[in-house]
Amino acid sequence: VVVKDANGNTITADDPATYTAKTISNNKPVAVTDPTNGKPVSIVVPDGKVGSSVTLNIPNHDSDGYIAPILTATYGPSGVVVKDANGNTITADDPATYTAKTISNNEAVAVTDPTTGKSVSIDVPDGKVGSSVTLNIPDHNGYITPVLTATYSPNGAIVKDANNNIITVDNPATYTGNANPATNVNVKNPDGTNGEPINIPAGKYGDPDKTISLPEVSGYETPKITVTYGANGKPLIKDQDGNTISEDNSYTYTGVENKKTTINVKTPDGKTVALDIPAGRYGDNPVKISAQNISGYTAPTVIVTYGKDGKPSISNVKTPDKKLSDTDVLTYTKNPSHSSNGNHTNNESNTPSETTSPEQNVQNIATYSEKGQINVYALGSDNKMSAIGNRGLAYQSTWYSDQKVTVDGIQYYRVATNEWVKASQVYPYEDVNFDVRTYDKTAKVLYKSEDEIINNRMLAPNTSWFSDRVTYVINGEKYYRVATNEFVSAKDAYVYEPTNMVVTTNVNIPATALYSAKGELVTNRSLAADTSWLVDSITYINGVKYYRVATNEFVKASDVDNNH
Repeated sequence: VVVKDANGNTITADDPATYTAKTISNNKPVAVTDPTNGKPVSIVVPDGKVGSSVTLNIPNHDSDGYIAPILTATYGPSGVVVKDANGNTITADDPATYTAKTISNNEAVAVTDPTTGKSVSIDVPDGKVGSSVTLNIPDHNGYITPVLTATYSPNGAIVKDANNNIITVDNPATYTGNANPATNVNVKNPDGTNGEPINIPAGKYGDPDKTISLPEVSGYETPKITVTYGANGKPLIKDQDGNTISEDNSYTYTGVENKKTTINVKTPDGKTVALDIPAGRYGDNPVKISAQNISGYTAPTVIVTYGKDGKPSISNVKTPDKKLSDTDVLTYTKNPSHSSNGNHTNNESNTPSETTSPEQNVQNIATYSEKGQINVYALGSDNKMSAIGNRGLAYQSTWYSDQKVTVDGIQYYRVATNEWVKASQVYPYEDVNFDVRTYDKTAKVLYKSEDEIINNRMLAPNTSWFSDRVTYVINGEKYYRVATNEFVSAKDAYVYEPTNMVVTTNVNIPATALYSAKGELVTNRSLAADTSWLVDSITYINGVKYYRVATNEFVKASDVDNNH
């Protein structure tokens, strides 16, 4: 028998017949994700014989920087299975993906070092197409590190900063200094009032220093402040002398410098020597300077007031209102001669003279503060004084005296029944109870009751003090006591009465005149008609009543209406 298959092929034991694989058709498509838009793309799976496999045709995106996946369709009796190179089953619902190319050998970029101004190279690492990475940039204190992002494309890496500027070696990125916000510097005017704050503009660390000039004030140096923008976000502000100005204090003006000078002094032996006047600044407190002490003489003392024109005003303490010139020569004053017991010869004498009878002389007297306890004497029937051994008046004490007498040329005051003290060891005074205010312009000299200048203290101009005592013991002139043993001349201060009232100028007088505390007409200012003014003081100038309406401005009481 001859056996043949359907194709006419003879079949034997040595030449067996074969089965015919079924064709698998109508296969469901699979998908890949388009790398340019992220959308799935359908891929046709062709017909195939059971047991066979085929590589599917995938769109090429090589020019876009992506490698197409390799998808293999394997046909079995149950249908076709499609897998990628990693053995993952691919379907329409589970698409295959492209592999991004790695971009390497990228050109470096650069940043400018803020501390040196030089460019620093920054490496750009390898990266996959479509990805981006933040580059590693060195930090610098006080600066914000630039953020540089490398984005990879088929043509290479592109590096941009946060402002989208392309960064290269030739176009380096830059650091930004820490921001220093705008602030103000408080200003203290020379008169102690608060001035307009000075604006310090905003800036950044690393910006050039700024120099700012303050408003000009006559008699004071025009100050300049320097602003250095800080790494910590706060500006460092210094004055022209390099002193730091903080937010908690105020900048103050510095008076114009008055250079040191000298004034001539003639000594008792006829020599002329120079008295040094130290340097100072306008606005400084006046200073007192005395020539060298010489036994038996009172050294001349001057008051130095520093001027806004850079020249000091120098006057003798005895005549503080008279300015000394460069040609003036100061002289020593010979002290009164003393007797063997230490008392002035104008009150006491070793030579007997006429003795008077006691006469009425009512007054208050005080012992000196710095001369210790003084002796008390009794007047004998022989009209001689003898010391009472167990009696004395304490220093700095006050007494009532009703009589005076002169014995052997020495004057005595009676303080009790037949108890007398030497007039040279006490001083008369009047009890008062009023306020005094120093005149303007210069500081006022203070004296002790012993007729000595107080060198470490003066009264500022336009300041008020309470006085409880008036005396004429100093220089034979009128003085007000303002502290235990501190007296100011009546030429340097005036008496006033504190008040709190309002006055109104006359409606029919266009301008009401103003006067100084000394009664001098104020020529550059007056009070407008029908205006009201607060009054804090009443005083009498040359017997005329005045009201104070400003620091050194007074209006006559007869020129205004009292609304009190």
